[in-house]
Amino acid sequence: MPKITCPRCTGETASQEVRCSNCGYHISPEELADIKKYNQLKVVGRVAFLALIGLSAIILFLTYMPDPALEERSVAERAMERREAEEAGQDAMAEETDPAALAEEAGPASVAEGHYDRGMELMGSRDYEAAAGEFSKVLEIDSLHTGALMQRAGARGNMNDFDGAVSDLDRLTAVDPDHFDAHLTRGYIFLLNEEYQGALDDFNIAVRLNPGNAEAWYLRGRVWTFLEDDEGAISDYNRALDLNPEYDEPWLYRGIGKFRLGDTEGACADWHRALELGHELAQRLIDDMCGE
Repeated sequence: MPKITCPRCTGETASQEVRCSNCGYHISPEELADIKKYNQLKVVGRVAFLALIGLSAIILFLTYMPDPALEERSVAERAMERREAEEAGQDAMAEETDPAALAEEAGPASVAEGHYDRGMELMGSRDYEAAAGEFSKVLEIDSLHTGALMQRAGARGNMNDFDGAVSDLDRLTAVDPDHFDAHLTRGYIFLLNEEYQGALDDFNIAVRLNPGNAEAWYLRGRVWTFLEDDEGAISDYNRALDLNPEYDEPWLYRGIGKFRLGDTEGACADWHRALELGHELAQRLIDDMCGE
């Protein structure tokens, strides 16, 4: 049973009679009708108020609810902005610092590698003097850095500083006696300088360390040619051609060995093959020695 409010004691009472159950006040029929009407209006007002609040909440939600498409685009735009900022920072760092400068913060080993990387870049651009300087900086930090010794020897050799190159290769082979490239390079320098015994010693080691390398066999054959051991030379040229039949130099020099041993036909056949592979000297030998 709905409660009513007594106009005298303002207390709620379950009685809907003409007398208040709390204070005994006599409620007239008119007052009772007004109270009931008031209570009805109060209920309606409360419902209307709650409905208004609910409607307002819906309107606010719809008004301020984030648009998924806009939110997704906003996230993508922010990601793009962050990526552009990072790339701009990386570009600025690449422009303002070189590998050696960046490495200085990480200790001597990283500093050495920074100079080494810079030296390799300079070797690629054929700035051999600057490259040698970078490799020297590596060796000031790590005197046994085999890569720096090998590359500085190469840079010095390209500058015709053969003594400096041999000195570096001597240091390298003392650290690593089985360094194939060091023996091959030093042997070639000895060959250029007509130091045939030194060249032969290095190429003997090179073919032992890497018997599958055609260049090592060819270069040792060149030593035998200069020492006028044509049979030894032809044997090494044969090994080189077995490994690489498209290698023009062994064809040319094997022809010289055959010619000196009296095999003119075999020599001319080798020179023709060398010419087919693009060796320009072969044509002169054919013209002078083959009667063509």
